[in-house]
Amino acid sequence: MTKIHTPESGHPPIATEGLRPAHGLILAGVIALFAILSLYLQTPPAPLPESAPPQNFSAARAMKHLRFIASAPHPLGTAHHKAVRDYIVGELNSLGLSPEVQRTVNVTPRPSGVPHRAATIENIIGRVQGANGGRPIMLLAHYDSAPNSPGASDDGSGVVTLLETARALKSGAPPKNDVIFLFTDGEEPGLLGAEAFIGEHPAAKNVGLVANFEARGAGGPVVMFETSDNNGRLIREFADAARNPIANSLSYEIYKRLPNDTDLTVFKKAGYEGLNFAYINQLNRYHTAGDSLENIDERSVQAQGSYALALATHAWDLGPGRRQDGNAIYFNLPGSFLVHYPQWLVLPLTALVALLFVGAVVLGVRRGALSVRGLALGFVAVLACGVASWLAATLAWKVVVWLHRDYAATPWGDVYNGWMYALGFVFMAVAICSAIYGWFRRRAGAYDLLAGGLVWWALLMVGVSLFVPGGSYLFTWPLLFAVAALYLLTTAKDGSGVKRLVVLALYAVPGIIFLVPLIELLFNALTLSASGVILLLEVLLLALLAAPLGLLTRPGRRALTGACALAAAGLIVAGLLTAGSDRRHPKTENIFYVLESDTGAAAWVSSDDRPHERTRQFFGDGNDRDALTNVFPLNKRRLMKGAAPAVTLPPPQVELLEDQTGQEGRTLRLRITSPRGGANLWAYVDASSKVVAAAVNGKAIAPVASEARNDPEPPWAITYLGLPEEGLELKLTVRTNQPVKLRVDDRTYGLPQVAGSPVQARPDYIIPTPSPLSDVTIVSKSFVF
Repeated sequence: MTKIHTPESGHPPIATEGLRPAHGLILAGVIALFAILSLYLQTPPAPLPESAPPQNFSAARAMKHLRFIASAPHPLGTAHHKAVRDYIVGELNSLGLSPEVQRTVNVTPRPSGVPHRAATIENIIGRVQGANGGRPIMLLAHYDSAPNSPGASDDGSGVVTLLETARALKSGAPPKNDVIFLFTDGEEPGLLGAEAFIGEHPAAKNVGLVANFEARGAGGPVVMFETSDNNGRLIREFADAARNPIANSLSYEIYKRLPNDTDLTVFKKAGYEGLNFAYINQLNRYHTAGDSLENIDERSVQAQGSYALALATHAWDLGPGRRQDGNAIYFNLPGSFLVHYPQWLVLPLTALVALLFVGAVVLGVRRGALSVRGLALGFVAVLACGVASWLAATLAWKVVVWLHRDYAATPWGDVYNGWMYALGFVFMAVAICSAIYGWFRRRAGAYDLLAGGLVWWALLMVGVSLFVPGGSYLFTWPLLFAVAALYLLTTAKDGSGVKRLVVLALYAVPGIIFLVPLIELLFNALTLSASGVILLLEVLLLALLAAPLGLLTRPGRRALTGACALAAAGLIVAGLLTAGSDRRHPKTENIFYVLESDTGAAAWVSSDDRPHERTRQFFGDGNDRDALTNVFPLNKRRLMKGAAPAVTLPPPQVELLEDQTGQEGRTLRLRITSPRGGANLWAYVDASSKVVAAAVNGKAIAPVASEARNDPEPPWAITYLGLPEEGLELKLTVRTNQPVKLRVDDRTYGLPQVAGSPVQARPDYIIPTPSPLSDVTIVSKSFVF
């Protein structure tokens, strides 16, 4: 036994001996247990069968709807999109909700150089009457899918969640508030349905709360990741309404700083209160053919439904004055409930914990349990662990990608066996930190290493509390428990094992239950390309474990380092050996067909960086590249291009309906149609014809201030999504006496059948890239008026 004693202090000696092997095993087991529990308790609930009581939400019943909805891709303007619309209307009618279809044209002005957007939108609205009346809550999901994607999760899961929730509500007692079910159209190309509902539908004026259901993957826990601002009372009621919620204010802080949008974005900008729900595991299925019934996790649908039904049946206080409380700090304890408190408490809590930390350190130094030199070494140890872990993971992933170039063709860079690499990198960081702490342990005490590491926690706590207050809980509460442990450990009067072992086993539990799920979430959200950064959180967690790591006997530390290094190597090698593509784990390719009707020239085109095994037949070595500005006047990127036979396809047609000249300039009224039934249409007016006013189908396009540019002004442009059979009417006012040059292209989903072409069929292990220009046929034509 080794003790520290300072005779002049008069204090009893401080126990710092190494742990016995059995104690080390106990600590390792407790740490591993809480890490596993923190993940397990966040798994979605088991799906309820069709035989579940009718007033309950049943994922099995919801999936019956999904079998039709996700049977084919249904982007705006396609036949199956219309069939999905009719299916939803029919189901709501069968429930007695008397649904309404809001059919309108939405126009979204865009900055100069970015096409204005317009679309024929068909939102679907149903309502369940509540017992108390008052302001209703609205459950929200969009029913259009991304091109080439069946949209089982995004957002078929949200649609069937609303349908099954409506059925459950009609089977039981009326809810307290009215419940509106809004199925928006045109979310994928730009939140168009939500804009149309807020801008034009009378029901939008009285909505008290919006709950949006989304997905960015194919499974995983459903997280309430976004709220409206000043959410104090909203979070209190959400905590009362939801059972076993998964939510934290850090995700709210992060999401509001990102450029990502959902339909809730539109409602928040319009001043509505709202909650946003989504699951994000299996990013590689997002917006691809893999977002299918085969891959969706039914448990995630059950979790969405549990939220939706709980919100719909809760007695909400949706009166005025809800936003006077400011924001809340909130986080869930795994498998339990939502902890929440006002944000104004952040700085007082931060100051209190910081003072307690300083006091514990000063007391430890005075008692001889800590030293200034040891604290400095503990601080440096964390820095060394962070740099080494970041470098190792970043370099390891670069090597893996170099060895398997096809990983670049995995959707969104999220490799299918990524869990092997992620877990391997986690073990690698443990091995690195164990080795580094072993080196520092020979130069500093175990409690010095703990206290020095906690300096990083204290600094991060202060910085996050000041600038990202919603994330303050992540550092405040683990640090508070660690400070208490530091005090107990450095004031212990003897080295008896039981009390000290209990402290060592439990003080890091808050850090484990906060950081372990967050690390997993970040691997799912950011993919393995961000492994180096993600492991910095693991290094912080290991800094909390500096005392038990440091107190392990030297053979124990060496065994831990070796075992983790071996596990890391094994998992990374296993990832390399299982890296192939198959039907369940496909890779992607981008290819589309362009026909210029003016010249008869046709080409295969791709936005991929290089040709893949199948696309080599189209692009050879991939060196023939062109920006294709004749077809895409706004495009600057050089795309792969290959010669293609010209297929006989009718081009878009433009009919001049009216041509007048007045004080504002020359006004043209044009009818644009797609004889071949194009789902989408793009129109460009040459920059020499200055467009000063425009309208589509009678709706004016508000002028948008041009951005400062050093390059030539781009053409005026508009894209119309979901083009109706009768086409569209475009009205342009231009300031020019010269002929107006107009270029139009229409776009259909699917590649043309080319007679006699040696085009190979796409194998089942290759799918289209999640891009609006994958497997699209474009026919363009120029017009002069």
